[in-house]
Amino acid sequence: MMARIDAIIPDALAKRLRITVAQRFGGKKGDLSRGLLEAIEAWVQTDEAAKIAKTLAKTIRDPQTPSSVKEHAVTALAKTGAAGQQLLAEIGGDGSVPESVRTQALKAIDFPHRR
Repeated sequence: MMARIDAIIPDALAKRLRITVAQRFGGKKGDLSRGLLEAIEAWVQTDEAAKIAKTLAKTIRDPQTPSSVKEHAVTALAKTGAAGQQLLAEIGGDGSVPESVRTQALKAIDFPHRR
């Protein structure tokens, strides 16, 4: 099943979108829809990952959570993208979090110069 969504966007954005789609996919029939599907999916996944990251960070900061669970949560948080990276940095500086977990959080941050 497919849904049809009509939207009005600024001309400049539409032009940038069409250029990007043509460069990425070649400009064949259906490529604009393909590009929009890909962009929307990435946006939705990013939003979902941010929600998961917040839940994991809350678990890590909860004083009732055992350290072993916090360490697993840090590992999972490192896989949630940019939102997770930001939260790992905050956890790394949070004195209420056990030192071993803070150290793990800081080590899990994916610094661009490591790539």
